Amino acid sequence: MNFGRVLLWVIACALGGCSAAGAIMHKVAGPPAVPAKFVPAPKPLLVLVENYSRQSSGHADEDLLARYVEGELKEHKVAPVVDSTKLRELRMARPGDFHELSISNLGRKVGAEQVLYVNIVESRIEPLLGDESVRTQTSVRVKMIDVSNGETRWPTDMEAGFPLEYKSEWGTGIGRSEMEIKQGIYRALSDRIAKLFYKWKPDQEEPEGFIGQ
Repeated sequence: MNFGRVLLWVIACALGGCSAAGAIMHKVAGPPAVPAKFVPAPKPLLVLVENYSRQSSGHADEDLLARYVEGELKEHKVAPVVDSTKLRELRMARPGDFHELSISNLGRKVGAEQVLYVNIVESRIEPLLGDESVRTQTSVRVKMIDVSNGETRWPTDMEAGFPLEYKSEWGTGIGRSEMEIKQGIYRALSDRIAKLFYKWKPDQEEPEGFIGQ
């Protein structure tokens, strides 16, 4: 808090009590910062996105979300990020057994010491018959894995990972392609995923569509 805000706090307390001061400060300084759910170590970090329930030869959604998450982590200096190109190259080199490799093994092979693992549990775009409108529902589970032993560093009380869900009702997508809709969803999700790992201030409202925690 700078000197001007401290002075404003003192004046407000004197005039209207500290409860009034708190209300004034909230309007001036905005809502309080939101702490990180978990602060990763400053060690090489790989972003690994999978759709575990639908493993196939196509990985466009997973790669798109991974790139967006990487960008957010780099922008906010969460940890040194391993370029996901290395992971894609490994996947192309070992198409037969790539999915049999453990998360920690994948991390080691690309030089990471920790893995931000994102499982796309559901990704649905449902069109309205006879209309350009769609509604969407996307949910993911997020966890941080220690490459050295394969153990989950965070969250320790949710085996499947921390849940995030994005949902929009009818009206989304008018005049946009399916890929443009997905890009919007994954940009919003990547922002929210990255915010789990750094302290941030809600200067703006949460992007419309987020549910729960």
